[in-house]
Order: sequence, then C-alpha cells, then structure tokens
Amino acid sequence: MQLRSSRLPVLLVLGSMAVVVCGLLRPMAGPLTANAGKGGSNPKAAPRTSVGLTVTPLPDWFHLQSSDTVNGWINDLDNKSITAHAWELWGALTTLTDQELNGQKVPIYETWWDAKEALSSAPRATAAPRRGRQFERPRQFEHLEKARARAAITAERPPETLFDDVKYNDDIKQFIANNKYNNHQELDRINNSWGKTKPVAER
Repeated sequence: MQLRSSRLPVLLVLGSMAVVVCGLLRPMAGPLTANAGKGGSNPKAAPRTSVGLTVTPLPDWFHLQSSDTVNGWINDLDNKSITAHAWELWGALTTLTDQELNGQKVPIYETWWDAKEALSSAPRATAAPRRGRQFERPRQFEHLEKARARAAITAERPPETLFDDVKYNDDIKQFIANNKYNNHQELDRINNSWGKTKPVAER
C-alpha cells in the first residue's frame, strides 16, 4: 500500500467513540507545520466557523511525517513507529484550546469546519453562531440496512443511536475551493477527462 498525503488536508470522522483520520490523497506538498493557539500563532486573521469557534491548526510540537517515511514504516512492518505516530496525531487533534462551547473547552479538531461548510460552493452568509454540535447519522448505515434487509438480518443495535461528526481543517477547505472540488460540473469534467479505458487506480 502506498500513501501520497498532503501537508495535512485532514478528514476527521468522530463516531461511536472512534476517530478516523485520513489525509487527502494528492502529491506531497511538503511537511506539515502547525501553528495555532495553544496550538501556536497564526499571523493571518483566523476564520470562524458557524459555531462561532476560531479555526485552530495543530500545535507546534506536532509534525506529520512525510509519505516516504510512512511508506517506509509500512514496507518494513514497523508497527512501533506507525503506532507512535498515530498516537502523536491523536494527541495533537485532541489538544484542548482556550475556546469554549457550551461551557466546556473544546479540542482542536472541534474548531474545524463542518462538512457543509467545507464543501459549500456558495459564500458563507454572516449569521449568529449556533452554539451546538451537529451530529449526523453515518451514511454507511444506509448501505448496511439495505444489505441486512436483503438478507433478512436483524441489527443487534439500532443504528439510530450512533452518530458522527465530520471535520475539515482549513488547508483542506482551501484546497477544495481552489480546485473547485465543491463544483459538480468541475467534478464531472475531471471524471470524464480520464476516458473509459484508464484504470481507476491510475486516475
């Protein structure tokens, strides 16, 4: 398995007591540097989300390893280094900021953009911030329910009790906007440009 990850376009999915972090697959742009808040200093005015939180990068002490390094660990079956780096990333994501939501300090990842904010192509209208979290039902449950219905299998736990919270950091939000990946016409153009014969793995 080969990884080609950027500085950190990071996609965070929080659900059922688990967090999954994935780098956006694209050529390496350089090492990750984080600089925010308790997490560092940013010379530019930091944007604010619809919840009213200031978007905060990862703390200064964390550095995302290069794709060459990570792929080296994978090829060498170096589980110790992989696990250590995963815990470092977890620690960076969950570092508490000085910002509060409903009276509680929030971790860095909670200051990031919701999916609707990151993927919207329309300018964000200025409005009074909502002071609550937006949890959604994971889309994969829809596929699971259809499969179970076809097999006449009853779920052990009602899926309606499980929710997730998807977050995008500012790098990936800007990457999406700059490349118009929030525009269906652009996505269709890119998809059609590959032709029907090019293997999916090479696109």
